[in-house]
Amino acid sequence: MDGLVADDMAGLATWDELSAMCDQVNNSVSRIVSPAWTPLEGFVPKIVSRTFLTAKPGKARELTEFLLEWSEEIDIRGNTIVSVSLGGQISAIRVSRLVESLQALEDLNGQIGASPRVQQLTELISEPAIRSVARIIYLNQP
Repeated sequence: MDGLVADDMAGLATWDELSAMCDQVNNSVSRIVSPAWTPLEGFVPKIVSRTFLTAKPGKARELTEFLLEWSEEIDIRGNTIVSVSLGGQISAIRVSRLVESLQALEDLNGQIGASPRVQQLTELISEPAIRSVARIIYLNQP
């Protein structure tokens, strides 16, 4: 975020120009708690699924640890990123998944839905999860 306001607001002006072309813009500052990930050979992410979860009072740390453990067990050709917001609701946790296709996302969601861990998840969250799915247009990765 610091880069947006460097250079006499030039970065912010560029961001405003890009935002003007969008129906909706959301800025959030989060801390990624997942371990670093090395992209798979030939992996080109095309879809990002973001699931927003709200922990029950006093359960944010437990939910975060649970999600990190579960993400290691899931068989995915892609990446799972668990992050916590640095602003806003302190019990909010986001799980982002980068995959190569909508079919891969459907397969992943089927795997998650069939997991016995879903019951434990429902015991840690205070409200139903919210999911968004988007097409990745541009990705700057090494």
